[in-house]
Amino acid sequence: MIEIEDAKELEEAVAQLGISLGLRAEREVTMGHRVYGGERKVDVVLSHPETSVRLGIECKYQESEGTAYLKIPSTFDDIYEWEIPGIVVWHGTKFTPAFIDYIRKKGSAIEFAELARWLAVFFEIPEKDIEGAWAKLSLWKLGLRGPRRIVPSLSSRTKGENRAN
Repeated sequence: MIEIEDAKELEEAVAQLGISLGLRAEREVTMGHRVYGGERKVDVVLSHPETSVRLGIECKYQESEGTAYLKIPSTFDDIYEWEIPGIVVWHGTKFTPAFIDYIRKKGSAIEFAELARWLAVFFEIPEKDIEGAWAKLSLWKLGLRGPRRIVPSLSSRTKGENRAN
C-alpha cells in the first residue's frame, strides 16, 4: 500500500490505479448540479476502453481533525443524481469507527486499500491484474511514472488542447 498525503493525492492515486488496471481516467468531470446548487464536479471518472462502462468516484481524505466526514452524506445525495454509477472512496485515520460503519452500510463507499479489487469486479477485470496495478501505483508514487494518461474532462480543456497529457 502506498502512503497518501492529502486529498488531491488521493484523487490522483485513484485515477492512476484505474489507469494501472487498463481503464481510462478523467478528472474534475462536470456532471449536473449539486443538491444545494452549483455545478457538480466529479473527482474521478473511470471508463472501460472496450465496453464504455463508466464509474464516477468522489474521494474523501481525512488525516487530521477536519470536516470531510460532514460532506459525505450530501455526496451520497449527489451521486444518486448522476447519470452513471458512483462511489465514495475514502482514506485516512481520522474517520471515526462509527462513521466508517455508517458509510460502509451505505453500500457505495470503498476504502482506498480495497479499491483495486472492487474495480476489478465492477469492470470485469481479471483478478491477476490487481497485483500488477498496485505495483505500477507504487512506481508512480516513487516518481517513476512514465507517460501520463489522465485526460482532463471536456469541460476543463482549453481550445486546441489535445486529449493526451
